[in-house]
Amino acid sequence: MHISTLPKLRYMKQITLLAATVFLFGLSFAQVNEKIDRGVIALAKSQKSVYVGWRLFKTDPADISFNIYRQNIGYGGFEKINKEFYRTKRKHA
Repeated sequence: MHISTLPKLRYMKQITLLAATVFLFGLSFAQVNEKIDRGVIALAKSQKSVYVGWRLFKTDPADISFNIYRQNIGYGGFEKINKEFYRTKRKHA
């Protein structure tokens, strides 16, 4: 190898290392977007009370609202249980 090519090789190694560092640093800020549903859960608090919760998406508008329905298993269709839309309180982690 010719002596004049050694500084060029060192320079190329430094550039490659810098590019790899920048690339890996950029990956650390990337967010993973999963295909998930609302994840609705219902937990009995008592014989007459049920906690209902669900996941909000980051793409949901701040003023999103929902209707809540229930179905007695084996007794037909769904019944809407709220008179007005249920408005959520957005909590960010």
